[in-house]
Amino acid sequence: MIDGDTWATYRQLSDRAASVANRLSAHLSGNDQRIGVLAHRSIDTIAAFLGILRAGAAFVPLDPKFPAERLRFMTEDTGARAILVAENATGSAPRVDGVPCLSLEEMVADDEQFKTDREFGPRSLAYVMYTSGSSDVRRVWR
Repeated sequence: MIDGDTWATYRQLSDRAASVANRLSAHLSGNDQRIGVLAHRSIDTIAAFLGILRAGAAFVPLDPKFPAERLRFMTEDTGARAILVAENATGSAPRVDGVPCLSLEEMVADDEQFKTDREFGPRSLAYVMYTSGSSDVRRVWR
């Protein structure tokens, strides 16, 4: 996988995703919970998405270019349990009571082997995507 001058093997990407999954366990109390990811596109962003899925949760992509009010609304509306924030997007992080902002770079740091007791499968929630608001949006999560 290549991102500009940065690259990672699939094994390295998997290890980063495992680290995210392991570290998220402290913030999750069940499956299908939502985790915001506030980051520009990068290898770490992909690792975060995969790690969130491996932890039995669903990711909510948050674009750092969005206005603060929209990011706060999305975080509250989805019931996000936490937000993984990339270092280059910290100025955009919404402040929502009870929702911790966690460093994406710390979450993807090397960790032990992937271990989780969460069960998830094809009927588990994968992500929550917001459109520009011009289309008919229906809530499909439980």
